[in-house]
Amino acid sequence: MVNVQNKNRRKKIVVFAGILGVPAFFIVLLAYGSRQKFEQLPFYGPKEVVNGDTVYYKVPTFHFTDHLGNSVTNQSLEGKILLVTTAMPSCPELCPIEINQIYKYVYEKIKGSKETEDVVLLTHVVSNDSVTPDATFVIHDLPYENGADIDFERWKFIYGETNPIYDVFIEGWGNPYQDLRQDVIGGRASNSLIFLVDYKGHIRGFFPGISNPAIMEAERLATLLCIEKRNDAKRN
Repeated sequence: MVNVQNKNRRKKIVVFAGILGVPAFFIVLLAYGSRQKFEQLPFYGPKEVVNGDTVYYKVPTFHFTDHLGNSVTNQSLEGKILLVTTAMPSCPELCPIEINQIYKYVYEKIKGSKETEDVVLLTHVVSNDSVTPDATFVIHDLPYENGADIDFERWKFIYGETNPIYDVFIEGWGNPYQDLRQDVIGGRASNSLIFLVDYKGHIRGFFPGISNPAIMEAERLATLLCIEKRNDAKRN
């Protein structure tokens, strides 16, 4: 009789705990979802107030050529979220490390994801002695020979005399690429920074390209910008 009472008591405790646990579970789930959904990324670069509205800096018009000979411009990448990096074919140590880190922590995560289909990687290949450096030297540094598994619509290896995407004054940092890279043509690149650009052309983040945590954070925030873009589309 006592055993039956104890069993009934344990059943009631389990049911009661379940009743309390279900709301707690949903509270945690909603809190997590809200944080993911409503995390607001900052805007970098100069801004101004026009007619009471804040107008944020946008990257200027750019025109590159990729290693396949295709034109890469603001227009061809309209609506895309960009992760912009740089590399040098004559950089035997740090560049292969950075390229492999970006492959592992960014490209492999976005390439098969429907959620991040709007993210495009741009790697600006620069040189201290050539306006049109050979991007294949950089592509050879990827885990698979000649970038055999790369979708070059999602990861573009580009060149051009200058990189205006980096040409921005960031408060507290100045002009990053000019401070760090004066040895390349036009001083227009920074091997150590990744820029995150939203689908409207605003700079929303910059990260040290040789740091694994920073690269992983760049990929995470690019995903958040994809969510932001979808939310904007629903509101409009």
